[in-house]
Amino acid sequence: MWWESVNIQKGCWYCWRLAGAEIAVRRMGKFLSSCCRPLSWDRRDLFCTGPVQEDTVFQADLQTMVWDEAVLRAALRPCFAEMPFLINLRKLVLFPGGETTLELELPPELLLIAENGTMVTFRPFELKKTWYGRNTMEGLLCSSLFAPDPAANPQDYTQAAVHCSLMIRNRTKTVVELDKVPLHTGELAIYEVNGKLQSDTPVIDVLGNDFRMTAVRTEQGNLLSPPKNKAGKSGAEGFILQGTRIIKNITGL
Repeated sequence: MWWESVNIQKGCWYCWRLAGAEIAVRRMGKFLSSCCRPLSWDRRDLFCTGPVQEDTVFQADLQTMVWDEAVLRAALRPCFAEMPFLINLRKLVLFPGGETTLELELPPELLLIAENGTMVTFRPFELKKTWYGRNTMEGLLCSSLFAPDPAANPQDYTQAAVHCSLMIRNRTKTVVELDKVPLHTGELAIYEVNGKLQSDTPVIDVLGNDFRMTAVRTEQGNLLSPPKNKAGKSGAEGFILQGTRIIKNITGL
C-alpha cells in the first residue's frame, strides 16, 4: 500500500499518485527535495499507486530541506488538517431521540515521516473554504464538504480517502432540521482496515443550540495516525461552536 515505508535511495525520484494528486521526493546527499501537484477533491479518481522510482518528474512548488544522510527509510502517512470540515447535509430531519449515520469520504493531509522523526507535510487535495458562524466576528473558517446523496448508488471508497462514519443524534425533545454541521477531526485517529483508510467514529449530539462531539475509538485495524488532540479519561468529548446557529429550524411536536 502507498502508506508503507520505503528505502529512499540517492539520486532518483520516488513518486506517489493518489486519486489524481501527485507527490514526489528525491534525496541528494544532505538534502531532500519534495514537490506536490494538488487536485480539487471533487475531481479525484479511484486510483492510487506508489511509491515508484522515476528519473524525472514535475517540479511544481519544489521545496528543499536538510536531511540526515544516515536516514534511509520513510513512509507517507495520512493525517487530518487542523481546519475543521463543514459538512453540508442538504436537509436532515431528526425526531426526538432519533439518530442517523452518514458515510463520508474525508480528504487527508499527508506526512512523509522518516525513521528519525523528521516530517514533511503535503496538502494534495483542495477544498473550497467557507466561513461558518453567526457573523464575521463569531465563527470559524472551514473546508466545505458535501455529504453523499442518500439516493445515489454506493461506490467504492478511494484508497486515498479516509472513510468516516459520522453519527448525528437528536438529544432534544423537539424535531430538528439541520443543513450544516462542523466536524472537528483533531480527536480522530486514522487506521488501515482491510487495505483502506478508516477513522474513529465521530458522534455529534444535538443539544438545542449546542452540539457535543465524542470520538468513539475503532477496535480494529492498524494505527497509521494518532489523534492530534488527546482525550481525557471520560473520552474524546467537546462542545462544538456553543451558541452558533447551525440548526435551521426547530419545531415542537
